Amino acid sequence: LKQVNLFKIISILIYWLIMPVVMSSMFWVHSFLEKEMTVEIAFTTLMVFHVLQTPLRVFPESINDIRKSLMFLRKIESFLK
Repeated sequence: LKQVNLFKIISILIYWLIMPVVMSSMFWVHSFLEKEMTVEIAFTTLMVFHVLQTPLRVFPESINDIRKSLMFLRKIESFLK
């Protein structure tokens, strides 16, 4: 139970932090490479992040679902033995 709660907390943190971290790191890398940040680059990048937002937010839930499925499969397997 303690492990499940810890995993839920981590999943929630990933859910809310993944987009700001990814966006910030991409803009930081761009400025670190000393390239000019134009309006076209900024808006194109924001649109790409907007498109990727849902898959990135669903990723922690998918991992949680896979983990639960494996747990249930183990239980079924032990029951059938």
